[in-house]
Amino acid sequence: MLLLLIGVILKVSRSCAVDIANCPYEETVNLSNYASQANGSIFYQNIEITKAWQGYYDYEQYFNGVNVNVAMHLRGCVCKFKKCIKLCCQRSELINGNGQCITNIGANSSHSSDFIIITQTNGEFKKVDIFNHFIWQMGRPCNRVAQFHSTAQSNWSLLENGTLKVRRIEQSMYYTTRDYCLSQVYDVHDNEYTYEPFSCLILNPSWDVFIKKYAMLISIIFFIPTILIYLSFKELHGNLGGKLLISYLISLTMSYSVICYINFTTGAISPPACLILGYAGYFFVRAAFFWLSILSFDIWRNIKENLQTGIKSHNKLYWLYSLSVWGAGLLCTMLTALAEWSEIDNCWKPGIGTKHCWLDVSKWSASIYFYIPNMIIFLFNVIIFFNIISKINHLNRNLTAFCAKRRSQRDNALLILRLFLIMGVSWLLDIISYLLRDYVAAHYLFYLADFFNAILGFFIFILFIIKRRVFQLFQQRLSDQGTSTHFSRSNR
Repeated sequence: MLLLLIGVILKVSRSCAVDIANCPYEETVNLSNYASQANGSIFYQNIEITKAWQGYYDYEQYFNGVNVNVAMHLRGCVCKFKKCIKLCCQRSELINGNGQCITNIGANSSHSSDFIIITQTNGEFKKVDIFNHFIWQMGRPCNRVAQFHSTAQSNWSLLENGTLKVRRIEQSMYYTTRDYCLSQVYDVHDNEYTYEPFSCLILNPSWDVFIKKYAMLISIIFFIPTILIYLSFKELHGNLGGKLLISYLISLTMSYSVICYINFTTGAISPPACLILGYAGYFFVRAAFFWLSILSFDIWRNIKENLQTGIKSHNKLYWLYSLSVWGAGLLCTMLTALAEWSEIDNCWKPGIGTKHCWLDVSKWSASIYFYIPNMIIFLFNVIIFFNIISKINHLNRNLTAFCAKRRSQRDNALLILRLFLIMGVSWLLDIISYLLRDYVAAHYLFYLADFFNAILGFFIFILFIIKRRVFQLFQQRLSDQGTSTHFSRSNR
């Protein structure tokens, strides 16, 4: 875990050393073969790129933000001054059936056209010459690209800003020049070469949308009844452990709900609402992590010391814990907001409310505000985890010498440990997939992490509700209601 922490820090420092401030990678072009003017400016397709918009990069970025290390080279932020599109190959080439660039024998014929239909911001269509209307970049988003084919279920359009919009039944998807390229394709029906978009093969899009949209929603469906059942029985929420668990589940439910709402309304949230939702989600996520640490700490504290505190002491301790958790969550959120609104370099900013409502996880700076704190909390919990295991082993060896209260403490500890193991797998998958996001295989790790998010609520429901004690409480409640009904009838 320490190696993971060091790895993230090195990644952050490395990425910030080369990025051009306020310029996403997809808005840059390679300037290595272009001559510099006396004032340091470089002209790219008649656009002047001043030194302020130049920077040295030691990586290239491909589909889904995958970075590949390359020799240090100069790049310029040309798309800030004129919108860009990307060609898969040179103007005189096209993509063949194997996804390779070959000479286009019809490039200079009357059957070749440089015109393409774009969708303007007002929704109207316009036919433009792509080499006059746009700056053109060159390159493919991955080694093997495939053509987008317009069908009844899916069709595409090129927006005025150079973004490719792919409309599908389940959801519209937007591709920047990082994730698509254009190549001429021969249209047999029109006897003409026209520009068509290509991109990388991805997993089933409908499954991708399902995972992103519904994974957390499935957990929420199980979180809510778990909270309600615990609130319904004093035997469950009357002690400190019950109160802490409810607080943890409320934080988890709120964070999942906010992120779910963001995922369901992508592109339809106003900037102010996006900002509020982003920081609200961040606050509840931080609080959930802190509450789980408090749960672990309190179990360790109870096992370490044979505490027999009364209700008043429990309440006082709960409010102390609450103040610590909500205060720490608020402090983290405020520091994150201050970083976003400060004058620090863009690569150090969290990106909440800018391109995304949530943290911009395409940047390594997300580790500063999310993944590094998560790893520190995880390390803290691991230390407590092994300490609790040691104490439980000691209890098991001397169980007969302990009273029922100590046996109950041991059982509660085992329950929280199971919860921590489930959460730990989810955390580790999330952290590892983020660290390995420069590799294509990380895409599958993200799916696995989302899957664990989907089943987390179910596991928590099984752990804390499907128990003999809870069933007995339900039976007692039903029995009491039956007795009460019978008594009221007999007194009529």
